[in-house]
Amino acid sequence: MLTLLAIGFLAWLVFGYFAYGRWIAKQFRRDDSRTTPANELNDGEDFVLTQPFYLFGQHFRR
Repeated sequence: MLTLLAIGFLAWLVFGYFAYGRWIAKQFRRDDSRTTPANELNDGEDFVLTQPFYLFGQHFRR
């Protein structure tokens, strides 16, 4: 019974992930042609592009 509950919960999470993501994309009108602030404000001193792996490491740092 607990296994069925876990499977149902995971299915609900997967459904929610895609449904909520679709809803958020509609609300904020996602546009892939827009540049990010790091690209737009890049001055070589204060605003510089960062490698994704560095950002990933900083995200999980205490």
